[in-house]
Amino acid sequence: MLENVTSPPIRNSDMAIFIPMDEEFLVVREIIPCANGFIYKGHAHHWLPSFGSLRNVMFLCPNCQGPEDALSAAHHLFSNFAITSICVIGIAGALNHDLKLGDVALADIIADYGYRQKTVDGSQGYHVRQGGREWPLPNEVQRILRQIRVGAPELYDAWQSESYAEMQSRNEISQCRRPRAHVGKIASGPSVIASRQYANELLVSSRLYLACEMESAGIVS
Repeated sequence: MLENVTSPPIRNSDMAIFIPMDEEFLVVREIIPCANGFIYKGHAHHWLPSFGSLRNVMFLCPNCQGPEDALSAAHHLFSNFAITSICVIGIAGALNHDLKLGDVALADIIADYGYRQKTVDGSQGYHVRQGGREWPLPNEVQRILRQIRVGAPELYDAWQSESYAEMQSRNEISQCRRPRAHVGKIASGPSVIASRQYANELLVSSRLYLACEMESAGIVS
């Protein structure tokens, strides 16, 4: 049980890791055990004193969905803690056919596809005309992402092997290869995209989309 506090035990944090849903946070905790935790202003926080070269890494899982909830959570973090950056971790839906189950999509550009989106009449009912705005990540961050395998080859190979073995044990293999990391544009917006037709419409607006999710646009806005 986490304790409610009126003043958090830490205020300064090198990074906040934002994990939207409880089920996503449970997976993260299997890999990164967060022993320290507290409840502050209605939000459950977990933190690590150190993680690699980072100090006081904050984990926030508000169990929310969509850009508006994510914006509110980001405001909470920036208003109450001296954080320098936010990393969003969660489950995304593949838009690029090169992505397979178990792959990791890393954003170098976050695209809010719902911004100024509008519906217009079409020959077969209505059509959604995509709007959008984009936030490229800083050049240094993009450089690190693109060199992730070269920079830590042993860790990358270990991740591939362990993930593939885990998928085999769960009979979740849908391709004859180990998982891969991809870097590219992530579509972020208010909708759960379960329609292949709608996904294809997004790809018409930008063939560079790797995957789609619902929170990053709220964080960066």
